[in-house]
Amino acid sequence: MDTRSLFCIYCGKKIMYDAAKPPRFCLYCGEEIAIPKKNRPESVNDNMPAQQTASEQDTVRNYDENSLIELTQSETAAQQSNTDFFSSEKEKIFTGWLPESFTGYAKYEPSFQTPDFPLLLWAFAKNEAGSEYFCRKEKIRSINKLDPNAENPFRLFDAYLDENAAALLATKALRLVKRVPAFQESQQKLYEILMKRKQQIESRSQGNFIQYVVQGEYGAEGGKLYEAEIGGRKKYLLLYTVMIADEFGAFSPSLLQSQARTNQMLQSMRTMGRLPFFQMPQQQGMPVIDTDPNTQFGCHRTDGFTTNMITWLIPAFAGFLSDSLPDKEAVCDFYKFLNSLKVAPETEQQINRLREQIMVRQMADQQQAANIMQQMVRDQQRSFDRRSEIMRDLNEHRDNLFQQRIAADNAAFDRRSRLQHESIMGVNTYTRTDGTNIEADVRFDRVFQRENDPTQLIGAPNTADVPFGWTELEKLK
Repeated sequence: MDTRSLFCIYCGKKIMYDAAKPPRFCLYCGEEIAIPKKNRPESVNDNMPAQQTASEQDTVRNYDENSLIELTQSETAAQQSNTDFFSSEKEKIFTGWLPESFTGYAKYEPSFQTPDFPLLLWAFAKNEAGSEYFCRKEKIRSINKLDPNAENPFRLFDAYLDENAAALLATKALRLVKRVPAFQESQQKLYEILMKRKQQIESRSQGNFIQYVVQGEYGAEGGKLYEAEIGGRKKYLLLYTVMIADEFGAFSPSLLQSQARTNQMLQSMRTMGRLPFFQMPQQQGMPVIDTDPNTQFGCHRTDGFTTNMITWLIPAFAGFLSDSLPDKEAVCDFYKFLNSLKVAPETEQQINRLREQIMVRQMADQQQAANIMQQMVRDQQRSFDRRSEIMRDLNEHRDNLFQQRIAADNAAFDRRSRLQHESIMGVNTYTRTDGTNIEADVRFDRVFQRENDPTQLIGAPNTADVPFGWTELEKLK
């Protein structure tokens, strides 16, 4: 059975399945994980859905797809800064704009997963009417799909907002009131960002040493306005996010080619009967990478990769909490707040220092990983060379044995023929001093050759003395 695995993009659980019977629904949460292309939403391309439809992802009730809050860029453009956002330690983290009734504050949290975003930055604002803003900047998460114990944190746009809305409002009984779609210009910019990220990942390839392949890109932006009843009173939450995700892997053609050469050599030895006790390893060629655009993001197969990752970046995640249904003007003010936020120079300097420290550590780790990979290639090549040398020695030894066997067989045949001839003719065969053979009658027990004339021979009985100037010849047996 061809067993494969994928991660559910809703609950993050790893699902093992038979390739001949891929699952349509998650075994743990019951969500649909295999969506036919005909039912998928419009997207910036087949592998980058900009926003999922309610029929696929919404877990909230009573949603009308035509119920939209449509804004223009001019209505939500950043205003001139009128507020500094300080942490509880009096550190200025953001500058930005707030409506007159709001006051702001901020905080930060360490996040050393990447040199690009070493700090999680939060901005908050509230007014006396009970309305609240919050915005988190730049969070990144990643998952190693080859780790059998890992759970996938990635969520599609709607699932991510629905889960966070349920957590913030402390109830799953939510009603989706309206959507706030992304601007067309924003979607185009998002598409360009994804294409640039794809190129950057693939540019890491180093010829035949290591190859990077992007299996999928995902981008989404927009907002959703929820309604919930808490303690007998209605509460409203507008959530907004931008999401960017990459699904990619890497493999080494050099290692695969070296393994293929080794396997080919062992197969040749087995075919010729020289490895009767060795079990042949499975033949490996260049891998067939799963880049099927019809496969949902995060669910591509990992076959052929030595590393396989999902990197999930959330550049912005923000919310607007209110006790009353916000009108379009209130939503515009919230977007103006988001668009006006800028990191304070003092915080930017601190982030840059942390980036440098993390980059130094990561460069050392990357160099160590590259050294390990290069060592693996060298070890594989040395192993191949040793096997080739052993093969040559085995061939030479086999050829020598073969030639010795032929020589022995020829000598045995010649001796049988000679003995048969001697028996018939009544002669014995002797070897002259120059290496040639001479036959003498069997009545002679010994044969002598004159030292200065090899053509002169005499026969004598067994008791005869060796004459001076004569050499006794050796009788062939």
